[in-house]
Amino acid sequence: SYSPLADLAPPGQTMWLISMTFIITSSLFGAINFIVTTMNLRAKGMTWMRLPFFVWCQFITAILLVLAFPVLQGGAILQLMDRVAKANFFIPANLIFGGMPVDQPGGGNPLLWQHLFWFLAHPEVYVLLLPEFGIVAEILANGTRKPLFGYKELVISVCVIGGLSFIVWAHHMFLSGMRTDVTKFFTVTTMLISIPSVMVLTCFLLSLRGGSIRYTVPMFFAIAFLPLFGIGGLTGLPLVFTPTDIYLHDTLYVISHFHYVVVTGSLVALFGGVYYWFPKMFGRTMCPTLGKI
Repeated sequence: SYSPLADLAPPGQTMWLISMTFIITSSLFGAINFIVTTMNLRAKGMTWMRLPFFVWCQFITAILLVLAFPVLQGGAILQLMDRVAKANFFIPANLIFGGMPVDQPGGGNPLLWQHLFWFLAHPEVYVLLLPEFGIVAEILANGTRKPLFGYKELVISVCVIGGLSFIVWAHHMFLSGMRTDVTKFFTVTTMLISIPSVMVLTCFLLSLRGGSIRYTVPMFFAIAFLPLFGIGGLTGLPLVFTPTDIYLHDTLYVISHFHYVVVTGSLVALFGGVYYWFPKMFGRTMCPTLGKI
């Protein structure tokens, strides 16, 4: 959906932009609901540092949604105006498309779209990942029959991840011609955000130590999440540094890194969450044999 080609794409892009506007609005309402519920409707005696770690993850996720999603919504509306109202927010002057000059005066900036898009898209990675942290934490505490290791450190880590996720977006744009001092800033912030992520993974691994582990189906999924997320994090380090990122950008390496973090990490944890909470919701246990297979 990058501009300027997306501004000139077939009508399906218009439908996508309209649907994005609706889904972002609904996500904002849902996120505000989560934030207000967590802040105002806690049980008596349920202080902040007594909240289940899962609730902390959902709370930080909701804050990320409220702060990051409106930026993409603004970008989607601007691109929609480019398409249907012949505005020129993202269409540059003298654009050639399909060997022919585009019949619009231009004057817009395609890089503006990248900034608006990635300002959402990097917090969005943690919107997808933080709830899974919470799911894995719940399953590990249950499957090891002991409290989580380093609850306070886990809470601090997810709060730091939430804050730093807003100042790393331009590491997706090292090839866009930005100044060297700007790339250095985003390199440093991206390196910093890896520290709390490693802290979360370390606390999860240490939670297994000394536990009376029951190898249930949810526990298998939770344990599988740990190395998959570890591989995803480690493969992201070469993308932090400009000298390596320049050669790896737009290759399948980036795709595999992203999918190790989001797809294997998130989906495996979600499978574990479904198996874990299904009996509590419906009073029936899902087939453990099929789950293990």
